[in-house]
This record gives sequence, C-alpha cells and structure tokens, in this order.
Amino acid sequence: MKKITYLIGGIVLGVIISYFTLDYTGWTIYEMDDKGNTAKITNELDFDLLTNSFLIILACTLLIYIAGTLLEKYRKK
Repeated sequence: MKKITYLIGGIVLGVIISYFTLDYTGWTIYEMDDKGNTAKITNELDFDLLTNSFLIILACTLLIYIAGTLLEKYRKK
C-alpha cells in the first residue's frame, strides 16, 4: 500500500513541478478566407511540452519511489 502512495505522490509532485516550471502558451493557427475574415481556427499541442512534462513526472515518481523503498528497508533494520 505504501508503494502505491509513493507512486501517486511522485505523479502529483511531477505534475505540480511541470505546471509551474514549463510555460505553455499553446499554438493557434488562424486561416483567413479571401475577404480577410477568420475561416478556421486550429489549436495544436506542443509535443516538446508533453515530452518534458512526461520526463519530469517520471523522474519525480522514480525518485520518490526509490527514496520511499530505501527508507522502509532501513527502518526495518
């Protein structure tokens, strides 16, 4: 049960760090028609942001999981 808590804690901490450190502005593409009016608006995802967020979440999860299991091991001794 503690290992699941470590994993969830790592994910939550990773999401918080990713939210505050990575600046997401989003990509918006405006397509105009012949008269200069907006015909279509396209919002795209930033894959660099997704990759960096995933790596931060993975690193936080691994660090908390490893630290938690080591603490449990040393407390048993």
